[in-house]
Amino acid sequence: LSGLTAEPDDTNDNSSEAVDFVRLYECSEERKKLGQSIAEVKANATDENKISYGREYARSNFGRNMLMRRQLKMIYWRSPAYNRSRIVLSLVLSFLLSSVFVNKNRRPEIMSETYISGIFSTIFISFIITGIMAITTVLPVMLKVRDVFYRHRASGMLDHWSLTWALASAEQLFIVFTSAMYCAVFYFTIGLDQDFGKFVAFWGFFTFNLAINSYFGQAFMCLVPGLATAGIICSVVIGMNNFFSGLIVRPQYLHGFWQVPYWITPGRYVYEGLIAPQFYNDHRIVVANWGTDFHDFLDCSDKETIAGKCHGTVAQYMHVFFGGKFHADNTALNASVLGVFLVIA
Repeated sequence: LSGLTAEPDDTNDNSSEAVDFVRLYECSEERKKLGQSIAEVKANATDENKISYGREYARSNFGRNMLMRRQLKMIYWRSPAYNRSRIVLSLVLSFLLSSVFVNKNRRPEIMSETYISGIFSTIFISFIITGIMAITTVLPVMLKVRDVFYRHRASGMLDHWSLTWALASAEQLFIVFTSAMYCAVFYFTIGLDQDFGKFVAFWGFFTFNLAINSYFGQAFMCLVPGLATAGIICSVVIGMNNFFSGLIVRPQYLHGFWQVPYWITPGRYVYEGLIAPQFYNDHRIVVANWGTDFHDFLDCSDKETIAGKCHGTVAQYMHVFFGGKFHADNTALNASVLGVFLVIA
């Protein structure tokens, strides 16, 4: 400071030019004295006057992780475009999608193929839309978090493990809360079985869906340089979930090469986890339509079909609809595979 605030050299031939403060400091006496002092300290270095630290960072590993987690929780909850949009949209979408089935008898004992397939489709649309919302809304928030982390890491304040742990834990409560609100409205409005075990299974796989999409959105934002590129990768994941989850193209129609994307798509395990535990033991009546796969499966006579007596159970219809590929016995396996996807993300 003494060198920078010293009076400029009056011998400067061109006084109209701006003062070069860098050059001024390099030529100052203060810099020369400082350099001599540093050289003397280096020359006389001993173990007694050597400065050493017990660890690389000022705080312990646990302390850094907790501080980073608290900071990220504050960022998430104070980002209206992120938390408010997801919470409000979850409530609105859950009611809009399920309200199609609001009538005097939301759980009829006898139904048509159109009715039960409509329930399958609504459940599919439900987890697809919420997944899209989760993976896209997290990108701009994660971009800000990532940029700040780069500055902190460059200054030696923390390493990437602190951010990794904080990202994995800070959003857990938010995901569980959003999923619980959505399922509480959607599950009972659409008329699914009021069985506690089935509700927990539905809520659990729905939570898996939100978590996987949220964490993959974070991962993509950290792997690529820009928001646009991350958005493109997210679009690929969204497209795979749409096409290979088991509704738009059902499992029995995927052969050869197309089996590969079917088995590596997270939505395929989410959808089976949402559908199979709900309907595997549902013995309500489904009246078959003429010429459908369900009609052929029941092998009804013409008289039975015309009289409306060609019918089977919801469990049988689910078996035929998905070509025998969806089973309640796969629930634990589906949850395990989705857990692996979470670890990868």
